[in-house]
Amino acid sequence: MKERGLQLSPKHGVNPSMGICFWCGESSGEILLLGLRKGKEMTDLEAPREMVANYDPCESCKAKQAQGIWIAEAKGFDEDPKPTGRWWVMSEEGFERMFGGEAARQGLLKRRAWIDPETVKMIGLDKVEEETE
Repeated sequence: MKERGLQLSPKHGVNPSMGICFWCGESSGEILLLGLRKGKEMTDLEAPREMVANYDPCESCKAKQAQGIWIAEAKGFDEDPKPTGRWWVMSEEGFERMFGGEAARQGLLKRRAWIDPETVKMIGLDKVEEETE
């Protein structure tokens, strides 16, 4: 039976890294203890200074997302959406007007929606992002 747990790096020990938020790129406040990391050549790699550990939003992003319906761009809807990192928050009224029907009902219930890159361009969200940056 394979032993579970953190395997220490002989060279770097627990090999720490600071977590960053996937959505905004700011520090998430998490300290990641990575242990042994093997590269392609099976070398003992040092952990990067900062890295994204998951798709959980930081507290700042959660607060912004709670202000309306959170819309995130993603690819690969057939299995599990793969977020691109671009996202917007829309009012309930705006979301209902833009999407209508079952999509709007589901978005309003869940308070979030995934949207593909083609739809982002089609409805002009990519231009909204450009104006605010």
